[in-house]
This record gives sequence, C-alpha cells and structure tokens, in this order.
Amino acid sequence: MLRGGTARIDADCTDPSGCASMRVEIRDWNDTSGQTTVVATGTTSIHADVPVSALNGHHVAIIVVAVDALGAQSRVTFDVYVESSPALAEVGTAGTTMWDSDGARLLYVDSTAAGEILKVRAAAGGAETTIGPVERATPGGRIGWLYPGGAVFWSGNRVYDWRGSGAPIDLGDAALYALDVEGSWLAWSGTSGGIVNRRDLSAGLTLPVAVDKDANTGLDVAANGDVAFISTTGNVAWIHEGVRVAVTTEATNNQFFKTPVTDGTQVVYAKSFAAGYAVFVYRGGTAQQVTPIMPDVEPRLQPHLDYEANGGWAAFTIPDAGGARHVWTLSPDGTVRQASSGSGERIDPADGVGPNGQVVFFRGRQDRGGRRYVAVPPYTAAPTDIGGALGYIDWKGGTLYVMIGRTAFTANF
Repeated sequence: MLRGGTARIDADCTDPSGCASMRVEIRDWNDTSGQTTVVATGTTSIHADVPVSALNGHHVAIIVVAVDALGAQSRVTFDVYVESSPALAEVGTAGTTMWDSDGARLLYVDSTAAGEILKVRAAAGGAETTIGPVERATPGGRIGWLYPGGAVFWSGNRVYDWRGSGAPIDLGDAALYALDVEGSWLAWSGTSGGIVNRRDLSAGLTLPVAVDKDANTGLDVAANGDVAFISTTGNVAWIHEGVRVAVTTEATNNQFFKTPVTDGTQVVYAKSFAAGYAVFVYRGGTAQQVTPIMPDVEPRLQPHLDYEANGGWAAFTIPDAGGARHVWTLSPDGTVRQASSGSGERIDPADGVGPNGQVVFFRGRQDRGGRRYVAVPPYTAAPTDIGGALGYIDWKGGTLYVMIGRTAFTANF
C-alpha cells in the first residue's frame, strides 16, 4: 500500500557476468492495453523516489527489470495499491492480504512457501494466531470473515468455523456464491444446492432450514439469522424468525427472480418481465415495486450491486434517461429518496448499506480507477469521497471498515 505521492525504489543488481542496465516500470491495471511506463533507470542500482500521485486510487504493478551483460533478463513484480485518501484511518497492516477487521482484530492471509495461511491477531500489535491453510479455487477474492469470538472462512469448496482457539471446524460442502456471514450468523448451501444450512456462530449450532434451494443462485443471511433464497420452484423464500415465508408464489417458465437479500425486517429482490427486471421490497406481507422495469443489459442487474438492505433501509439502482445508474433508497418509514446523482453509480457489493441508511457506492470500475463514496440520509449534502473503489468494505455497528491490499482502515465521513 502506497499512502504518499511517491514510491521509494531501492534496487540493486548483482550478476557474475555483470549488470548492463536496470529499469523500473509501472503498469496501471486500469489500462487494458497492458502497456507499462518506465519511471526510473540505472546500471547496477536504482535508488529513487518515483511519483505515483497520478495513480491515486489505482491498483498497479511495480516491475523491476535487470539485464546482465549477456542480455539475460530478470524481473520482479510487486502488486501495489495506491491510496492517499485522508478519509481513511489505518487500523493495522499484516500478512499479504487483509480480509477483515473489527477494530480490535485483523484477519489476514500470509503467503508462505507451503501455501497461503490464514491468521488473526490483535490490531494493536498483539500476538499472531495461525488458524490454518486456505485453498482458493480461483485467485483473488475475500473468503474469510470475523465474527465476535472467531472467524468463518471458505477453502476448497468447504466452509470452516474457527471458534477462537484450536483447530477450525469443517462444516461441510459449500458453494462460495451461496455462502454469507452477517453478525454472528452464517448461512450456506452446497455445490449441488438443495439444503440451506444456518449456523448460530455464538452458540456453535447448525440447523438445516430448507431442502429445496435452487442450485444456481445465491442466498443472503441477516444479523438476526433470517435467510432469503430462491427455491427449486423459482420463487423467493424467506426464513423469518424461524418460520418460512413464501415471498413469491408466481414463478413459471416465463417468470424469474434474482437472488434476494434480507436484513431480517424485509426482503429485496428482482423480478423479471418481458422487457427486463424491476426491484421489489417485501415488508409486512406486501411487496412494493420500487424501480421501473429496466432492460437487463450490461452491466447486468445484480444483488448487492443493484439492490441491498440493512437496518430497515433498502437501496437500489435506477438508470437515468441515458442509461447511467444512480442509487435510491426506501427508508423504514417508506420514504423514497435519490442518494446519488453523479455519472453512473452502483452499490458497493461487499456491504453497501449502513445501519442508519448510509449508502456506500462507487463510480467507475471497481479496482480499476473508480472512486468510493458514502451518502448519508437525507442525502441533501454531497456524498463523501473516501478513496478508490479498492478492496472490500464491512459495516460493524456504525463503523465502516475498508480492507485494501494488506491494510485495514476505518472510513471517516
């Protein structure tokens, strides 16, 4: 993580045949051309401060290239995030990839010769505890979450509960797209769908709550343990306070619903029509359509990116006449307001709605030079730019945490 306007480069070349030249290149991952820019050169060493302020909010590669007298080339690449936002206050830095923080603890991955190892430690420089190895089926991505007293993580198509000490508990087969953690609750289904499992992480108890989940869609769990999902009939189902509620009963071969989200007081979902999709909010036994029917074109309507819920608030995106999306909210009292009005915005997919109607959204491409903002009800003030749309966010109570690279921050707005 680079927090200033320059990157300090200290590189030396040693070779039996002699060093002919060295150079430092920067590749901005926002540049799809793949071109690199040479920012420093030398013969046997480079010791320089390289300006990077123009790349603030970007994910970049810093590449050191050395050429020996015989023309052979060696290169070393460093994956770096450039972020100097004054709205971000550092909680702690550790390992190679930060996954989560609650202010007191850091959950992160260390890369070792034996593979990736998940660890946790106190944010204030406390002792480090090794949880165990993690295996990612695909590179990148966050697959671990803290909860009070422990951590949940996904590894090799299985989900594990580490309860603060000892070996993590293998909870069984889990599809990553159908796994969710909120507060002290975990919900998941396996790679073949069917059974929905719900786990009270505080008590360490698991209870299957459904046997008919669609295998190709996700699910969502609320901080009170409610779970929303799509059933094998294609309808939206909600396990609400231990009782199953049929949110929809209308699915046919021509009617489809996208993965719902819930905060324990409502369910927000997208329903298909011949002309596209509309977003609905189900509260108190009644469904309310909160968006017009929108063509399902790229970028396609998605849960968490285009509709979300928390604390009785629902957020959703609506395109303007030019097709650029903006974020709107439905408050607990039923008031509909526009929360953003820039040039195309979507909800931050990690945890984009705060407990009091705060909305975290981004403009531009995530991890490709876009910016992250926070809008606060009643949304009359300009949203606060809190940095590049990098890494992951997580609301814990009223605090917004941002994990970028190997560092955890709190966001001030």
